[in-house]
Amino acid sequence: HVLIRPTISHRFFDAVQAVSTLEFSLRFFDVPNVNDWVLHEQHTENGGAGRTFSTGRLWNREGKCVASMSQQSIMRARAQKENAKL
Repeated sequence: HVLIRPTISHRFFDAVQAVSTLEFSLRFFDVPNVNDWVLHEQHTENGGAGRTFSTGRLWNREGKCVASMSQQSIMRARAQKENAKL
């Protein structure tokens, strides 16, 4: 088995004051074998005005969708600091 992990930058969170989940749903269509390979697909359907809505799916090795999820969140930006004057 080969595991490929993407490189993730957390610099985005430096600009965020608060993040909170408003709603999360996880639906299983079959029992996933988590000891075997699974693919997690994630997509942000909409984002703006401090809110996001994302969906995701889990696929097994045979290409069958075994679970889906959705999440709605709020994000509040950190207050911008004024540049120091010389």
